[in-house]
Amino acid sequence: MFFAFSLRDRRALTHLLRHYRLVWSARLFRGVRFVWIAHNARPHGVGEVKPWISALFFRSLNGIIYLSASSRRIINETYPATRSIASLVTRHGSYRRSAVHPERPLQAPSGRPRLLFFGQVRPYKGLEGLIDAAGACMDACTLVIVGMQRDTTYATALRTRAASFGNVRLDLRDHPIDQGDLETIIDQADGVILPYTSILNSGSAILAL
Repeated sequence: MFFAFSLRDRRALTHLLRHYRLVWSARLFRGVRFVWIAHNARPHGVGEVKPWISALFFRSLNGIIYLSASSRRIINETYPATRSIASLVTRHGSYRRSAVHPERPLQAPSGRPRLLFFGQVRPYKGLEGLIDAAGACMDACTLVIVGMQRDTTYATALRTRAASFGNVRLDLRDHPIDQGDLETIIDQADGVILPYTSILNSGSAILAL
């Protein structure tokens, strides 16, 4: 019997095997139960995977936590097997209690509005379109993209794309941004833009708010 796997299937299967190794060891020795916080309908950077791979993942779960009613509806429609798994709908937490600096009062922009994207730099977040849109409005705004790069090839492509736009600056790092530094970066902006192309919930949007 021959099975054909695409690269994304192999990646998904590798993650699934790691997950099952953890599941088996935890249940065998500790009686641990597994709950999925359903943050996305599909894994970012993987896309569609074989249905049986998803089925094995769902069979390992004891419960699912959804961060909105619409998230539960979308995931139930995408994966009917999730309808029979115990679930809870709750809201995303607030970052106020963990803030390092006090919130900055709302201020009117002085000069060109300063726009900001922050977060992990990954292809599904729509940064190419954001760079092009900001570049087309060179006299109307400035844009800063700050975040941790996960793929140096992709980061290089973004830098090349932004190089011709004098109002676009990239600050791509190899490590997560310190919480206090991130709050300062957000406070220095007049607006935050998160042009994701596929996402159910965004902790970055809640932090920015």
